[in-house]
Amino acid sequence: MILDSHYRRDALSSANGSDEDIFCRSVNVQVKDDSSSSHTRVAPLCLAIKRTGSPHVARKELSIQLTDDADPFFVYSLTLTDDDFQVLKSQQGLLVDFLAFPQKLVDLL
Repeated sequence: MILDSHYRRDALSSANGSDEDIFCRSVNVQVKDDSSSSHTRVAPLCLAIKRTGSPHVARKELSIQLTDDADPFFVYSLTLTDDDFQVLKSQQGLLVDFLAFPQKLVDLL
């Protein structure tokens, strides 16, 4: 059975409790092959950004998932907590807070 990105996104959301969809759309991304740095392709990848949390835990998380409907093995997933974001913010010199970050990320797309 081949799983498409909709199934993977649904499975991700059902495992996390309360979710807020922020962005879920196909975007053209330049993908570079690991084995050959000169080989690149532009692929329409599904990007899903969700704010996740649990009613039992006050900590919020940001879930970012990148999938390719043409390749069921192409799945990149990141869960970013507020603490992780503070480290990222310090390292990258970001000027936004954790709550504003998802929308700023979408604005850059």
